[in-house]
Amino acid sequence: MQSPEALSILHGEDGKLDEFRVLDEPTRKQLLKINFTQTLEYLKNALGIPRYIGNDKTERDRFVQRHTALNGFMLTLLKDTYLSKVGVGELVKIPQIYTSIVLSTKPDFSKKSLPKGYVFIEQLAKKGALNTELAKAFVQIVGYFPLGFGVTYIPRTEKGIDREQYECAIVTRLNPAHPAEPVGRPVTRNLSYISSGSDEVIKKSSNLFFPANRKKLMRIGRERLMEIMSQLSGNFSPEAVDDLIPAFWEPADYFSFKKNQNLWNKVR
Repeated sequence: MQSPEALSILHGEDGKLDEFRVLDEPTRKQLLKINFTQTLEYLKNALGIPRYIGNDKTERDRFVQRHTALNGFMLTLLKDTYLSKVGVGELVKIPQIYTSIVLSTKPDFSKKSLPKGYVFIEQLAKKGALNTELAKAFVQIVGYFPLGFGVTYIPRTEKGIDREQYECAIVTRLNPAHPAEPVGRPVTRNLSYISSGSDEVIKKSSNLFFPANRKKLMRIGRERLMEIMSQLSGNFSPEAVDDLIPAFWEPADYFSFKKNQNLWNKVR
């Protein structure tokens, strides 16, 4: 994507175009073609086969054979990502599709859609556009909630009873035991920000991303919800009724305070 041809499309001849704009179909296809050919050039001529250093002919032959095979595999991987004939290219294609959703550059992008990245992967697998087993394995690795996503959830007492409030956590790990139950690090306790903590599993039955759980908190009343929201949000507005029980939160609000940036260094 750093080739002159690609940059010319992204930024325009005068360099004034928005590189994140939505491209029309012909321009998009042209960019994909450039990306493919230039990546092949990079693999062949920039990475290629490294130079052997030494005087042992047998060792040199093994070295050349090994790196020729490695370079050949990379080329096969790339070609199959575009042509989908062998199946190995989906090792690249699936993460690419997922990344285009969770790191979207679209103007109308909403962070509420972040956990839906896995849905698109599953739908493509059901349609036969992706290998079913690879898609399933990928979703098991990333879960439904991407790393760094701000989860809101209902805390429970030691007896397992839901408390009439919610807390915030940040998804911190891959490979959750269940895709719908991310491992996260709580950043609030009793409606106050904390700067240290330990990871815990956010149960599906507590996660406010799911509408059924948000309904659980409706019974505590508008005034109490407004009180909670005002404590956990610096830009809270009483008119923001829809945000009284947020489905997620924005971690940038938390990390804007310097003392909270030590969250990863401390474990209680």
